[in-house]
Amino acid sequence: VADIIETDGVGAAGEYCMRLGEADVFAWCGGGPGDVARRVNTRGYELMAAGELETAQTLFEFNTLLFPQSANAWDSLAECCFNLEHYDESAEYYEKSLELDPGNTNAADMLVEIGRRRP
Repeated sequence: VADIIETDGVGAAGEYCMRLGEADVFAWCGGGPGDVARRVNTRGYELMAAGELETAQTLFEFNTLLFPQSANAWDSLAECCFNLEHYDESAEYYEKSLELDPGNTNAADMLVEIGRRRP
């Protein structure tokens, strides 16, 4: 899925997953939803480390589409947006992460940091 996103975009990856069906996507990834979420997230962080922030953002966005109730998926997307200096988006995604996991101290701390950086 990560390769499809990188070459053909999120829409193509979503269509691919819908054609496969949930059970086949999880089997293809070698596990259940948690395994898929981790693999997609890991690839996003690899892309961020390589300086490919826009591609990483797309991958993190895809992860939130697959797993909208994952606080970690939203937190990762927020981090990427923060690194891109897209502070409004980053704040929105950190708030979503906090909504899903009120104990996410990283999200709370980052919202304070975003407040310092906004004009």
